[in-house]
Amino acid sequence: MYFITDVGNCGISYTRNGKLSSMTPDEHYQDLKRLIAATRGLGYRMNVIMPLLYESRQHKIAGRESLDCAMSLQELIFLGVQNIMTIDAHNSHVQNAIPNHGFENLHANYQQIKAILSTESDFRIGDEHLVVASPDLGGLERCRYFSEQFHTELAVFYKHRDLSRIVNGRSPITEFRFMGGEVKGKDVVIIDDLLASGDTALRVCRELKAMGARKNYIMCTFALFTDGVARFSEAFADGVFNRVYATNGTYVPPEALKCEWYHTVDTSRFIALYIDSFNRNESVSRLLDNTVKIRALLEQKGLL
Repeated sequence: MYFITDVGNCGISYTRNGKLSSMTPDEHYQDLKRLIAATRGLGYRMNVIMPLLYESRQHKIAGRESLDCAMSLQELIFLGVQNIMTIDAHNSHVQNAIPNHGFENLHANYQQIKAILSTESDFRIGDEHLVVASPDLGGLERCRYFSEQFHTELAVFYKHRDLSRIVNGRSPITEFRFMGGEVKGKDVVIIDDLLASGDTALRVCRELKAMGARKNYIMCTFALFTDGVARFSEAFADGVFNRVYATNGTYVPPEALKCEWYHTVDTSRFIALYIDSFNRNESVSRLLDNTVKIRALLEQKGLL
């Protein structure tokens, strides 16, 4: 049995006490547990496919907060789930919470690279044409893989936050510094796992434009647009960025899907391949490393 859930789907709503409310990640997670409880014993194995991992950013203790992600994984195992599959977990070390059970953290980097190569006719790789940038230090390892595939330099933005204050639910950024080489006249691919409000991504794009970047491409695994898409449309009209690439692993607001600057990276076949391989008791190792496929794609496009 395979339980597929999108805890980020705020597009489902219900009426409570006469008021319309959208479903929260907590409610989606509770529904998942109800399904598991209602069907236990009916299948040989129970497997959960959760592309956007529940509470994935709550993966380590910095103060007195709870480890929500780790506890949820342990709870699913307690309910009888044998394997959990996700896409681009914010921190893959969270799998240490369930070391004796299956936790597959897949990456859609092949699908993302294929999307940008098929959309951008003048996209070129190599140090003289392209720079891969991380919006923060935490995303360096993710960006390193892309920079090696594109044979480009790796740059990063350093963000220092004032942890003593909370403004609109977040600690304000007190310093924003670019650490990298020359970007003037080059295209830049900004890579991250999650785009929430988009404040950081747009600020990065503006900084890069001020340094002379030719085109800015935002590539993320999940685009939530928690503050809407109006600011992105304005920034696109001002030439701040050229495209946003995000997977369909979680809910994307309909207004974003209609924008000319937004491109969906389809992961449905990728997930189907995982289900098919696992259902045949075959290894899913071939889905974990896309290096061979990416190299073949770049050669096919004449970029290598």
